[in-house]
Amino acid sequence: MLVSLSLFALFGMALALILTTVINKVEYTTTVATSIVIIIYFITGHNRIVTEMFPADKWLVNYIPNSLITRTIIWHLVDMDYSSPYNPMTPPNMPHTPKFLLVLVGYAIFMTFVAVILMKKVVYEGDLGE
Repeated sequence: MLVSLSLFALFGMALALILTTVINKVEYTTTVATSIVIIIYFITGHNRIVTEMFPADKWLVNYIPNSLITRTIIWHLVDMDYSSPYNPMTPPNMPHTPKFLLVLVGYAIFMTFVAVILMKKVVYEGDLGE
């Protein structure tokens, strides 16, 4: 669970850094970031808490970053029978195998790489640099 939370923080930091370097006006950064998070939250069915609200194939929620992180944390923190047909979290099965942890690590590495490249190009070598 600690790994999931750490990857969530790293992913969020990279996303914020990318948005900050792409959006030239600082006063818009917070609004755009909040809007993106809210839109993703609703599109993925409240981070996959409400199964019926997800419009695409259900298996995708175990691969979309915010819902994968949320479902992984819930699997670790909430003690319930996930095989029950009355469970609102399934289908698909909860992401509890190492494969999904590797997907999270992949997202974190990719987002960090993009954030570092953008930071280097925009801040250190671009108009915002010294």
